[in-house]
Amino acid sequence: MAVAAMTGAAHAQQAQLITVSVQSQDLGNALNQLARQTNVQIVFRPELVRGKQAATLSGNLTPQQALDRMLTGTDLTYRTTGPNAYVILAQATTGPQPQSGADTSAPQAEEEIVVTAQKREERLQDVPMSVAVLGGQYLDQSTTQGITEELMRVPGVAAFNHTQAGGTVVTVRGVAAAGPVFAGSSPVSYYLDSVPFGLVQTAIAPDANAYDLERVEVLRGPQGTIYGANAESGVVRVLTHAADLTSFDLKGRVSTSGTEGGDESYRADVAINVPLIQDRLAARAVLGYQDLGGWVDYINHPNANDAQIRNGRLRLDAQPTSDLTLSGSAWASRSDFGGKAASSDDGIRHTSGDESYSIDFDVYSFRVGYDFHNFTLTSASSYIDYSSSGDTDVTALFGVASTLNDNFNANVFSQEVYLNSEGDGPWRWTVGAMYRDGEDINLQRVPEFGLVFDWTNTSKSYAAFGELTRLLLDDTLELTVGGRYFHDDVESREDHAVAPVNPPNYYDAQDSFHAFTPRLVLAWHPVPNTTIYGSYSEGFRSGSPQSYPTTGGVPGFPSADPDKLHNYELGAKGDLGWISFDTSVYYIQWDDVQQQVSVLFNGAPVSAIINAQSASGLGVDAGVTFHPTHNLNFGGTVSWNGLTVDEDVPFSGGILFRSGERLNFSPEYTASAFADYSWALGGGFNARLSSSASYTSGQDFRSIVGGATVIGAGDKIFIGRASLSIEAPTAWNLNLFVDNITNEDGGVIRNPFFGPDATTRVRPRTFGIQVDYHY
Repeated sequence: MAVAAMTGAAHAQQAQLITVSVQSQDLGNALNQLARQTNVQIVFRPELVRGKQAATLSGNLTPQQALDRMLTGTDLTYRTTGPNAYVILAQATTGPQPQSGADTSAPQAEEEIVVTAQKREERLQDVPMSVAVLGGQYLDQSTTQGITEELMRVPGVAAFNHTQAGGTVVTVRGVAAAGPVFAGSSPVSYYLDSVPFGLVQTAIAPDANAYDLERVEVLRGPQGTIYGANAESGVVRVLTHAADLTSFDLKGRVSTSGTEGGDESYRADVAINVPLIQDRLAARAVLGYQDLGGWVDYINHPNANDAQIRNGRLRLDAQPTSDLTLSGSAWASRSDFGGKAASSDDGIRHTSGDESYSIDFDVYSFRVGYDFHNFTLTSASSYIDYSSSGDTDVTALFGVASTLNDNFNANVFSQEVYLNSEGDGPWRWTVGAMYRDGEDINLQRVPEFGLVFDWTNTSKSYAAFGELTRLLLDDTLELTVGGRYFHDDVESREDHAVAPVNPPNYYDAQDSFHAFTPRLVLAWHPVPNTTIYGSYSEGFRSGSPQSYPTTGGVPGFPSADPDKLHNYELGAKGDLGWISFDTSVYYIQWDDVQQQVSVLFNGAPVSAIINAQSASGLGVDAGVTFHPTHNLNFGGTVSWNGLTVDEDVPFSGGILFRSGERLNFSPEYTASAFADYSWALGGGFNARLSSSASYTSGQDFRSIVGGATVIGAGDKIFIGRASLSIEAPTAWNLNLFVDNITNEDGGVIRNPFFGPDATTRVRPRTFGIQVDYHY
């Protein structure tokens, strides 16, 4: 089985002897030091080790031997949860547990999932917030194009690729940007490892390759205290594998598939890990290529929306001393598309023009960590270079044949430094600061009318943050308070590819915004593996001056003010052995909501941002997984939010939203279900049958153009998937799959500006085969 192959890889490393030297000290600190020296992950709850002392440990040992000796004489044991990963457990538990040091070949239980949502390692069910996790092993076996499709399976989340500027737009709990471009930054933070992928006035994020990831974490609800201004309604964290300092590793996958009414698709991915200096320096590289067959017919050009996607990732990890860690990474992605994944309801995009476009991005990061034994220091530096360019048929917008040529480039530098407490005392704390310098450069042309728009938006911001947790009542109660101060200096200026809008001076508008976002959490652990919590948190999104086309069309148009989201939440999560659950009930109050309208400039509609007074509503997230036997798992999730505007939103003689209506890109419901069953075939072979389905209710897109409200009403989207995999006793798996088994062809997003042809679609029913190999 794939899990057995994984634990076999762990055994291969465990057989290697490592020089260990740990002085006598409290057990919590000793375990942390042992984890650093052996390059493994050791997870434990502070109350398990409090008051326990570790004896001096030294010699050439395997990680398991070192753990066995360190835990001798305590009432603790451990469980292996994956390659180089262990969870410390109490020996006296309610129910049978594996013997000390034993591996478990069953799928990981929820208690064994470790996350870093609060910038420290914790078990998933101990984190007092609503968190969904997509594991790396699951993502490796997935047949989806990238992270965007995977996010559509997460409760409370909707995601889609935009047809104009490309990239992913994410909605969490009904909270979304008013538009993908020129409508404000995203209210959902998107991280690639420690890199905050947030742009200044554009809400898109990259559709990253999902192969060879450690996991993807989705944090629902405001995370402004720890993650900053864009974490207004949630955070998506795409986390890569660290390079293994001790072991060589090689894996890959290839697939081919056919889409009904479209062309064939092919893909290949490979990942390799190489220790360069044993126990000190290692490199991990990932390469991927996709040749995606098109399925949208243009006039005189069938299946025009084909794509070629190339991506690469390199990560270097070093541990010069037992206390110092260094990590550097580089991401590169080049995507070329022959046309839009959008069409009218007849499946045709009624244009014969060239609408090819490209999306490229490079991301660089460098991370330093130092363990002072009572606390750790982390510094994370990053730089993003993102660009998109291409043409869009805008005949529906202007009424005559015309093309919009779009060129967009963004550059963002960020620096964050923070301190985390260590040890097993009753206090835990985190303090830190960040700086961010971002720039969006926009150049648009409509040659048929001689229109040129050329402007730049910039943001220079800084923040300081902190959180403090106190453990009470024998560590069964946790009280956390935190806050973040944020300041942002923003600018929108007219660039020189055009004449000054107000001669002789070029337009240059500047403004400053600031906010304080608090967080308060009370968590109770009534029994092991169960958490009940209540919280209040706030999220913040910065404001912006209007761009020069907006003020050229409407002189004196005011800046967009920041908006702020207040979230009140009660939740419970736990693992009872045969069933695990995660539920939350919340109330959102979203003040000064940024929304998108249009004004006319030189006869062309251009975007502007206004502030609605507020939106509010109750919401529920609920998920349950049953695992009655070691080879059967099934479950489902459902999310509902009642987020609607509180008062009419008037503009230019029209009504953008009436009281009680939903905001743009805000689905009321999302739901999912899955089942997974495995059985032995004989001869060491095993089979696994998996099925899943996801549902997203309709998402509307509306604006006001020339005083008239225009609405694009999206359809309900239901997508089913199924697969049958054969798992060999050696190193390979064979997977037969069908995606979009229901052949869903509804319109995800209907763009009211560009007409029916601009309705975003999902790929039709697709059959394929995928082969995975792990050395």
